[in-house]
Amino acid sequence: MGEFIILLQDQQIIMREYSISGFLTDIFTIIIMGISLYFFHLIEESNLEKERITKLYEKQKYQDLTYTFMKSAKDELDRFEHRMIYKIRNVKLEIEKHDYDEAIKLIENYRDEIHRINRTVYTGNGVFDTSMMLKLKELEYDVTPCFTISSREFYNNVQFMNLVLELLDAIHVKSLSLIIKEEKNICIVQCVGKDLSLCFDEMKHIFDKKIDFVYKYQMQENDSIDLFTLKIRMEDE
Repeated sequence: MGEFIILLQDQQIIMREYSISGFLTDIFTIIIMGISLYFFHLIEESNLEKERITKLYEKQKYQDLTYTFMKSAKDELDRFEHRMIYKIRNVKLEIEKHDYDEAIKLIENYRDEIHRINRTVYTGNGVFDTSMMLKLKELEYDVTPCFTISSREFYNNVQFMNLVLELLDAIHVKSLSLIIKEEKNICIVQCVGKDLSLCFDEMKHIFDKKIDFVYKYQMQENDSIDLFTLKIRMEDE
């Protein structure tokens, strides 16, 4: 608009219709343009600083999560080592008593325990991986994760992570297969299990929250296995 006004004033000069009011208009227009550019510069700097602070916050949060996970893993390994010594001693005692069936039973229980604590998640999405590993360790039911996703900022999004973590809390089942995969620009989260039940009050609370992305979900139930599917549209990066 400033350039357009100045162009009109220039035409008046060429046509010899220029006046002092036109000159003042030019000066006023240039001043307004300068002030506008200055404020746009301030806004741009403010947005860059906000983005920098947000990235620092996310980095710190990831570091805190990583530290929490490492401390939790160390404590679990220490407890596991003590249990291992105790169980090996029990196996040895059963073998010395020639009670091989009981020794085999102890070994199988020990193997199942190792399987339960082995819940390593690595998808290349740091915050997502750490959050999922911590969650899988604290759940009361057994979860088999199967994640075939790429490395992208969407999976480190706080809303997405909270949605998945709260969904796991709302599920009641003995064992569950958790599948997260991609189809084009759609993220698909599937929970598969026998006698899978959902707390609908918790589900309503989860999906009543303000969520910035488009999603839909459905529950399929039959006699042998139940399937909950959540589809989320990922924004192009």
